[in-house]
Parts: sequence; structure tokens; C-alpha cells
Amino acid sequence: MTYSQFAERTPLRQFEIRASDGSLFVNAHYISELSPYFYRCCFDVRFKECREGFVLIPDVVVDDLSAMLEFICPDENFELKRDVNDDNVCQLLNCAYRFDVALIKQELDDFLEKEILKKDMKIETIINLLLVAENYPIRDKMREQIHRKLGSFGATKINEATKDLPNATRTKFRRNVERYVDNQEKKTESRSIYQSRFNWNDPIPFGRHF
Repeated sequence: MTYSQFAERTPLRQFEIRASDGSLFVNAHYISELSPYFYRCCFDVRFKECREGFVLIPDVVVDDLSAMLEFICPDENFELKRDVNDDNVCQLLNCAYRFDVALIKQELDDFLEKEILKKDMKIETIINLLLVAENYPIRDKMREQIHRKLGSFGATKINEATKDLPNATRTKFRRNVERYVDNQEKKTESRSIYQSRFNWNDPIPFGRHF
């Protein structure tokens, strides 16, 4: 768990989010404008979270929440820095759908549809992104772009990176990205197979023509 600017109460940040590994504090009014989930927790008196001044979220870690809050909230210089990247995309996807944050969903839409293929990203990030996406109803176009990005790494790297996944998950991933696997690698593999079958120094069998 890394340090978060939301780790302590401030005059504005009074509502507590208790994650599985620690607590963060948010401005109830600000976050409620962005998330119906947090609006209910902070201001709907029918919920005990509203009455008690905190919400317990045991299935989310502080680092994921921090990534979300750093994305949607101004920093100590009152500036917004909304950058989707290799370090936070999986955390943002998880929190955007877990807490129904439309602003982050819109940013992810743009990133996954227009930017992901151009970004330098680790294959581990793409695989984790697909694993997170399994839990949420993201749009088909977004899922397709993630598959396309994974396919760009080529069959060899995909096989190595997915070898420890459950068989069913590994098979599903490989099937979904097969058509996107780098064409050059496919050509190389085809040449390798072709060359392994024939030795051009062997005599040509009788009746064989090229």
C-alpha cells in the first residue's frame, strides 16, 4: 500500500471509506456529485453508512481507491490530473464500475477505444485489464480493443504471460485474441513450419513439380 493524500481527515474530507487494508477520507459533497453509490452512503439517511459517517468496503484495497480519488479529485495545488495509463487503468476500471462513476467510465471509453493501441503498456497490465473486465458489462468495442492490444504482443509472449492462469481462462483469452495476433509473427511461424518440412538440398522426388 502506497501513501495517499486521502489518508488523513481534513476540514473538507470528513467522510471515511474503510477498505480491506486501511482508511481514506473524502469530501462527501464532492464525491456524491460523481457517484450515486457514494451519494447514498453519504446522504441517504435510510443507509447506516450515512448515519455513522463511514462506509466499509472490504473487497477493495486502498491503492485502488487512491487511484480513483487521485483521478477525480483536485490535488494539493487545486489541479486535476486525469491521465489513464499503464499504472492505473486496471484500478480505474474496477472502481468506475464498482462505484458507478460515469466520469471515469467516459474517460476509459476514450482511452480504450482511441488510445490503448498507441500506448506502450505491459502485457501483464493488459491481462489484468481483461480479468477485471470479466466482472463488468463493458461495451463490446472496449473489450475488442483490449483483445487487439493483447494480440499485438504475439503468440509466444501471450502463451508465456498466461501460462499460470486457470485453463478455462487461458483458453478463452487465447481464443479471443487469436485473430489479432501480430501478422508478422504468424508469417514467421508459417515460414518456420514450411522450412522444417523440406530440405532444399534433398533431391526432388520423381514426378514432383514446383
